[in-house]
Amino acid sequence: MENIKSVIFDMYETLFPNSSESWLEVFTSIVATQRLAISSDKLWAVWKGKDKVFRQQRINLQNPFESPPFRTYFMAWKDTFANTFSELGLVGDVEQAASQCIERMAEKPPFDDTLSTLTILANEFDLGILSNADNAYALPLIEKYALPVKCVVTSEIAKAYKPHPDAFKIILERMEVSSHQSLYVGDNPLDDIWGGAMAGLTTVWLNRHHVKWENVLPKPSYEIHNLDQLVTILS
Repeated sequence: MENIKSVIFDMYETLFPNSSESWLEVFTSIVATQRLAISSDKLWAVWKGKDKVFRQQRINLQNPFESPPFRTYFMAWKDTFANTFSELGLVGDVEQAASQCIERMAEKPPFDDTLSTLTILANEFDLGILSNADNAYALPLIEKYALPVKCVVTSEIAKAYKPHPDAFKIILERMEVSSHQSLYVGDNPLDDIWGGAMAGLTTVWLNRHHVKWENVLPKPSYEIHNLDQLVTILS
């Protein structure tokens, strides 16, 4: 692929899994640790609904520059647990619960194709990571696996969540590269593909689960089902 100098990746569900099963394990641990009189499935279901509302409201899609004040996941998750406990009539430690979620996010193993793909691409391209994530779990995980990346920008660093244009602007500036020289790889049609395209990057949709593109958003420049295919595209 001509003129591409940098390849920037989303992190969770792109380089590292973030499955529903792993979240249910966290909530099983929260229920056990705090001895809550509720099933982990029920607690997670209610919490997940409130977390979804936070994710929908954290950015104004019509005018991103009029989005609500930035809050980290840890800040938001404390509020989400407080609202969840209140709705369910539970007495719990919201900070401890949010901390357990943060800790688990820092323990994810990479996908099987992550390390090999990044190692190959790092020989020819500058690599970066742009992730909607807190520093507390994203940065240690990247360091743990020694990912060969030039730059990492989390939402906490950018003070903005993708698809906000500021998030993409900041990583491009830090990598000292233009949007037209950059490829963005991610799994989320809105945050990654639409956000990347609006910022002028060539986009690659990592569709690991082989789902149909069923939305009105502009389609990605490329679609792949594993990271090995990315090496083929770039070669």
